Amino acid sequence: MHARLRAQPWCIYCGGMNEATTIDHMPPITIFDQRRRPRGLEFSACQPCNSGGRVAEKIVGLVSRIYPDPPNDTKELKRLYREFASHHPDLLKEMWPTDEQLGKFRRQQANLPAGAHPLNARGPLLNEAMNRVAAKLALALHFEMTGTIASPAAVVAARWYPNYQVYTEGIPDVLLEAVGNPGTLVQGKWSVGDQFVYASARTPNGKQSLFVARFREALAVAGMVYDELDPPRS
Repeated sequence: MHARLRAQPWCIYCGGMNEATTIDHMPPITIFDQRRRPRGLEFSACQPCNSGGRVAEKIVGLVSRIYPDPPNDTKELKRLYREFASHHPDLLKEMWPTDEQLGKFRRQQANLPAGAHPLNARGPLLNEAMNRVAAKLALALHFEMTGTIASPAAVVAARWYPNYQVYTEGIPDVLLEAVGNPGTLVQGKWSVGDQFVYASARTPNGKQSLFVARFREALAVAGMVYDELDPPRS
């Protein structure tokens, strides 16, 4: 048995109600270049929680690679596009910008990076996937910070920010001030700070936690867990 499962035998996503049989990486391996990810932020999970969000995680992996362009190799991005074109074409269709969005983009172009192009981030498929991964990341980081599993009655609030919103409106200062300076996954001299950074904070009693994370320069997510009850497992 994996050492982490021995140390924490209950799923951190189910409120500790189900036995963990797998190790879940959060953020998922699929967002990293060539699926290479340093150790860290690995959590005990039951099989349904681990595998149930695979499509959502692939969507985050695709969108996180949209900007900036891959520095050396575009094969991975092209492979993801082909996969979604074959198996999830509705997602790519809903990401096509409307005339209204194109006009708004042109009016804001001076505030945006050179070479940027608009996409529609309002679609239900995209937002369901983003919010699902953001909520899962909130529960994972809550456990990482507090050492306890959020109870089934815990309130989990999460949202995502497309980079257009980050550039034009910004993430609220009060949120950034609350979580402090960001870090990333590091293994020896290997760091993935160009792909993923995050910052988190918790209350002294461990009942509430907060995080902000950025995936490359493509998107950011923020989340909060508030748990009045003692968790059934810890």
